[in-house]
Amino acid sequence: MDGNNARICKYLDTQTDFELLTHTPGFGTGSAGLLKYPTGIAMAKGFPHIIATELYTENTGVVMFINDLVIYIEDVDNEMIDPSIAETSTIEYMLSEYTVDHAVEIFDSQKLLVRTLIDVAGPVISGKQSVVWDGRSDQGQILPEGAYTVQISGQDPYNVPGAKDIYTTTVGKIKIEIRPQTVYITENTQWDETHIIYRDLVINPDVTLTLASGTTLDCRKNSSITVLGTLLSNGTEEYPNFIGKVFGYIGPAYAPPDNEYWQGIKILSTTPNSSHLNYTLISGGQTGLYVSHTSSMPTQIELNNVTIKHCKFGLYRQNAFGMDCNSVRIDECETRIYPTKQNR
Repeated sequence: MDGNNARICKYLDTQTDFELLTHTPGFGTGSAGLLKYPTGIAMAKGFPHIIATELYTENTGVVMFINDLVIYIEDVDNEMIDPSIAETSTIEYMLSEYTVDHAVEIFDSQKLLVRTLIDVAGPVISGKQSVVWDGRSDQGQILPEGAYTVQISGQDPYNVPGAKDIYTTTVGKIKIEIRPQTVYITENTQWDETHIIYRDLVINPDVTLTLASGTTLDCRKNSSITVLGTLLSNGTEEYPNFIGKVFGYIGPAYAPPDNEYWQGIKILSTTPNSSHLNYTLISGGQTGLYVSHTSSMPTQIELNNVTIKHCKFGLYRQNAFGMDCNSVRIDECETRIYPTKQNR
């Protein structure tokens, strides 16, 4: 075998196996690892494949090759979009070899095809590619809220006469979610069990959101909860409530990456606010709890057995005089309370 023009292989067994050790630069980008094929290989110059041909094998009629085409996702600029405000997602991906029958397709949670972004039968060059999805179907309709799978596929274009394809198509998959930018609570509402806060939740003025004991609000990165009305978190010692994001805890003063925090709870009020948080854990926010009160009357906010942890700012108060805090614990936050002194 000529090492200048082909991959270098080491025979492990004269009858069955060989192992790919390396390959000459520029001679294809695939990697086959440990292969179990009949003894004897030949390299087709200029073809990014390993070829096991009848000429070099004891098993007559066996002709096989390994597909080198690899599709991998490089970047997704928006993993969550709101088509109603013209948000889009740009997906950048790489093709290791040029391909045919190349497609980029969108499937819903039921695995039904809802949008075809690219469908090319002819050759597509290797290298960096990109495609934009606007959250719409093939008919131009905005698709309903949910998670969608983007599937990128292609086939190796080489056709070795009499060959049997080991892998003919490679597929890269990602998920993009369609969610509204802001969800508004417009009437008195009670939640229990688990709810996911994908982006921004706003409790409208004169409206109350009540969290029953044992409720979890799973807050995704960059999401926020804004209280213009009233938030009642009715956790108990036996069934506390959880609001926020859990990080892999690895010890005191653990600081997650900046892009992993959610924004936190903001209680904003021009009149006395009667929000109560009882037996509640707030975790993983840029600011765990931010209270801003512009009325001359004291706030009526009560925090009873509340824990704030793994936040950049634990409790941030702006003119929030009159807050009633009973057993409030702030742990493992970069700044626990700001400002540190304020009249109550």
